[in-house]
Amino acid sequence: MSSQEVRDNLVARGHFRETMDLREAHLQLRSRGLYIDLEKSPPRTQVWRWMGKIMTAYFGSSDWEDPKIARDYVRFRLGRKGAETFLTELSPIPAFRSADRNWFNWFNKRVPDLKRRLKRREDELFARSRSSLVLCYGLGQADKFARFLRTDWQNVSPEIRRSPDSRYLLLPFFGNGHMRRNVVHELLERGLLRTPKS
Repeated sequence: MSSQEVRDNLVARGHFRETMDLREAHLQLRSRGLYIDLEKSPPRTQVWRWMGKIMTAYFGSSDWEDPKIARDYVRFRLGRKGAETFLTELSPIPAFRSADRNWFNWFNKRVPDLKRRLKRREDELFARSRSSLVLCYGLGQADKFARFLRTDWQNVSPEIRRSPDSRYLLLPFFGNGHMRRNVVHELLERGLLRTPKS
């Protein structure tokens, strides 16, 4: 993105609602002079592809490993209004770990209590979500997720942890080659990739 697009996109982000349809939000942003349309040109991020594969498996498709089916899930269902889906981001601004740290630093200078506000926002959004099944990804963040969810992790396998009631699952990070097909196969075989019974 050009510097002007970055500034324009910051303005657009400033008008985002608390939660939004993922495609609707992206249609307010520009890259290379064009609005970002996820249905026409979904990003190639591994994280979103794994979300597509996992949700396709969750809905019972035996073709969940098919890259086209996962890509179509990202294009038409990921983060879409009224769908059972992953919440793709809890923070309204890019994470500090993002490639361009200038974003976070810019916000941090202008909002001195930014970290506290973001934490409060995460807590409030999650408390209101009433999600029946929550999948966290990033085994290195196990302690952070446990504190946030107020749970303890039980080992299912070297790559899968679950809460005592199986409502929360912890999986490897979905990017950088950490996640593998065998993890989804194991979730299915153990019956963990389903909404737990109350």
